[in-house]
Formats: sequence, structure tokens, C-alpha cells
Amino acid sequence: MLNTCLAYKIFRDAGIPAPLCNWASVTVNGEDMGTYINVEDMKTDFFERAFNKQGNLYEGASSDFAPELTGTFEKKTKNDGLGYIYKVKDAIEAGDIERLEELIDIDKFITFWAVGGLIGNWDGYSGNTNNYYFHESDSGLVFIPWGPDSTFGHPKRNAIYLKSALSRALFPKYLKKYRAEMSRLLRDVWNESSLLEWVFEYSELVGEHSGEVRVFYFIYNRRRYLNVRMRRDNFQNIFDNHTIQEGNCPNWIQP
Repeated sequence: MLNTCLAYKIFRDAGIPAPLCNWASVTVNGEDMGTYINVEDMKTDFFERAFNKQGNLYEGASSDFAPELTGTFEKKTKNDGLGYIYKVKDAIEAGDIERLEELIDIDKFITFWAVGGLIGNWDGYSGNTNNYYFHESDSGLVFIPWGPDSTFGHPKRNAIYLKSALSRALFPKYLKKYRAEMSRLLRDVWNESSLLEWVFEYSELVGEHSGEVRVFYFIYNRRRYLNVRMRRDNFQNIFDNHTIQEGNCPNWIQP
């Protein structure tokens, strides 16, 4: 009841397109069914508000730019197919970072990636190749969060997720930029006082008290953990003696 709307708010505050979200009291034939999350429709309202219905919109659910998964993307708009997706897949397979920089809005992806790490979104694109949309236009792919209920868990969740093909392809070249973006988020977006006030206000509104302590604890402790992890590791030469393999990489990384 709290995670989804709070996660979308943080993505939007960070500069990433994300659906609007609130709550609705639902009754059916006079019977009170309780409070439900009310999320902006992606294909209509969000698409028009965020992109003026221009370009193409895709949904990814256990989907990635890998040979066995490219066909799993679901087209949400009328377009010519999956041609752009295969361009991204081919660039990743070829290790062509310059081509990826042409195909992806890199700055926005770094922000999207870092926000996912900040809020512990282990079931998003970089953490589990799941629960996301992306928008295709001439300026490159822009990633959009979706269904971010698996967030604000334990404050010692990983600082970065590397399960997705694109995250792995951009790492470690963009490690410095990721670190700088995480620092910006902690400075400009992650305001504990306002976030805790938000949780308190809306947990009262929706009557969701069972989860508020967990979310409070995450918000209160997350900055401390991230600062420690990012100071502890050598960001300049982090992979001199490591490869991105499970069990053989710095302990703040989730392969």
C-alpha cells in the first residue's frame, strides 16, 4: 500500500518518467471493499502526459536484451515491431558501448538504475529483468518503473544491481557516473524528513500500519549503509582483480 506510490514519487523526483499514483476507497453494491492502489494507466493517460503519445511504448516482464528473451517484450503501442530492441541486443552482444550510447538515453538510464539501487528495487529491470516499461524515440530508449512493490525492504540491500544485460554491458565503464548519480540522489532527492513525513501521512490515510515501521527503518538507515559501501570499495579499479561472476565480485554488487 505504501511502497508503490512512494517508489513512483522518488523516481519522478529524480527526473524519471513514472506513473501517478494514489489510493481509492472501493465499494461494490454498497459493500466496502477497502482501500486499493490507483495507478495511472500506462497506455493512455501516462503515455499522453509523459510523451504526448509520440514514439513507442513496451513492457518488460522477465524480459531482457538477450537472444532468448528479446521476443518477450510486449508492444503497447502501434509500431513496426521489435527492430529497435534487436539493435540494442546486437550492440550488447558486440560489446559496442558507443552504439549503446546512441540507442539508449544513457543519462536517464543511469538515474533509473541508481534510483532502483537507492530504494532496493530488487525486482526491477537491473535487479531481476522484471517490472518495467521503456519508451522508444529518436532520442533513445527511456526506462520507466512499473510495479515497484518489492522496495524499501532491508536497508542493507545491495547498492547496485547487475542482473540485466544492459546494466552489465555498461559496467564498469559507467561506475564513476553511477556513483556520482547516487551521490546526487542522496543530496537532492533522498530527504529523510520529508520522506518520513510522507509515509506517516499516507499510512494514516490508507490505514497501513503493518508496513510503515519497515519503510521508516529503511528510509532512516539507507543513506548510512550506501555511504559506507561506496566509500569502502575502490571505485577506480574495482575490477582489476574481479570479474562480474556470482561469488567473485565486491560484496556490494548483486550479479
